[in-house]
Amino acid sequence: MILFIQCVVCCLLFTLAILPAQYKDPINMIMSYPPKIRQRVEALPQYKGTIKQKEKVHVM
Repeated sequence: MILFIQCVVCCLLFTLAILPAQYKDPINMIMSYPPKIRQRVEALPQYKGTIKQKEKVHVM
């Protein structure tokens, strides 16, 4: 029972730590979605200039 309560409390704390970042600018969280969903969102006209593209930089 104590383990269950600890898990619930930890999940709530994690949720409270993540939510402000999502509510501030939800478009920044787009990189955590699967590629097909990102492509669909990037294709929408209202998000054309707001999504920052991350490019991989190779050292060699």
